[in-house]
Amino acid sequence: MENRLSIREELTGKTEMSPENENDLFERLEEIERDGKIADPLPKADWIAIAVTFFVLGVFPLLYYAIKLS
Repeated sequence: MENRLSIREELTGKTEMSPENENDLFERLEEIERDGKIADPLPKADWIAIAVTFFVLGVFPLLYYAIKLS
């Protein structure tokens, strides 16, 4: 609790935000600190899609042009 209060005390008035927005920012920071995560991790299907996209758009064009120019 001390860390949250010290962060709030240290940043209050220095964010150049309206008091309502500043308070919302502090509440979100406290929630992130409490839960320990910002967003849910990506599912396995998304990681597979990222890998496929990387190879199709990144590696295969390089191989194609390397073979074509040889």
